[in-house]
Amino acid sequence: MNTYFTLCFVALAKSECFIFKGGSCQNGNGEYLSSLGISNFLFTGHFLNDTTYRFSSFGYDHHLYNCVDHVTVSVLQGILALVILSTLCTLVAFVLDLIGPKQKHMMTVRRNGILNITAVFILITVCGICYWAATLIKDNLHAHKRAKGSKVLIDFGVSYYILVGSAVANIVATACNLLRRYPPMRLESDREPIINDVDNAILGNEPVVPPSLMVREPPPYAP
Repeated sequence: MNTYFTLCFVALAKSECFIFKGGSCQNGNGEYLSSLGISNFLFTGHFLNDTTYRFSSFGYDHHLYNCVDHVTVSVLQGILALVILSTLCTLVAFVLDLIGPKQKHMMTVRRNGILNITAVFILITVCGICYWAATLIKDNLHAHKRAKGSKVLIDFGVSYYILVGSAVANIVATACNLLRRYPPMRLESDREPIINDVDNAILGNEPVVPPSLMVREPPPYAP
């Protein structure tokens, strides 16, 4: 579980989810960029024009020129939201394992690993959407080449493979959770009342004792 959280946080922190060569993607200082990360779009931003995306990070303004368009930004922010949702599902599953709830529906969710399975499917969806985002970024770079006839290449970076690793780690955690042996699930109403006879005696309803179990007095003593 700790491995999964660590991999997710590292993947979000690193800014190398998509690496590329060619194109005129630049930052605010006019430097050509060779990679983009999902964390770059964590903060709210807007387009100054058709080619300039501006976002604010901790009071500092950053610009991306000729890198992304409206659709690409929406897809990348959707990827970020899904990664956070997957992390929350795994966190809730960890809390359920920690506290061990006794409610029937909570026990069902915990023992069947429903939240962990949901997190795995979300991460698999993220990997597929990353391919779509790479295609959109490549189209943007093709539309803004550095020189006519130059070639644009794009590939997945370290952050993408860390996300894949976190998905594998979550699959292992889910398998361990499903293979764990639990005692039979029993509800509060199914449990036998231990002090039921005592309660009946207090209320005047003494339990019926079979004749075979009744205590008989011993015969009189004869010298």
